[in-house]
Amino acid sequence: MIRFLFKGLVRDRSRSLFPVLVVISGVMMTAFVQSWIVGAMGDFVNTYAFFDSGHVKVMSRAYAREADKIPNDLAYIGVESLLRDLRHDFPDMIWTPRIRFGGLLDIPDEAGETRAQGPALGLAVDLFSVMPRRTSTTKSFST
Repeated sequence: MIRFLFKGLVRDRSRSLFPVLVVISGVMMTAFVQSWIVGAMGDFVNTYAFFDSGHVKVMSRAYAREADKIPNDLAYIGVESLLRDLRHDFPDMIWTPRIRFGGLLDIPDEAGETRAQGPALGLAVDLFSVMPRRTSTTKSFST
C-alpha cells in the first residue's frame, strides 16, 4: 500500500506536491507553536513562583497567621536592619525584600462617578539591587 501511494506521488508531482507540502508545513507549524506555548507558560509559572516566595520567606508571626489574606498592615516596615542581620548570619543566600499588594480598581465616568470596579493585585520585587541566583538551601524562618 505504501509503495502504491509513493508511486502515485512520484508519477504526478503537480497534483501531489502541494498537498504534501501543506501537510508538512502545517505539522511543523503546529509542533513549533505548541512547544513554544508550553515553554512560555512553564516559564511564566516558574518565574512567578520564584519571585512570589523564593526559597525562604521571612514574615512576622501575625502575618503568617493570616498570610492567605495578604495583610499589608502586618508586613514589616523598615527592613534594612533585618536584612543586614540576615545577610550577616546567612551570607550564602540572597535576601531581597518583596511585597504583595492588592486593592480595588475604580474606573470613573466623565462625572467622576464609579463606572466599573474590579480587583487588582501586584507583586513588587527589588530587581536592581541584587542579581537573583538559585541556591539549594530550602529553610523556612518566621520571626
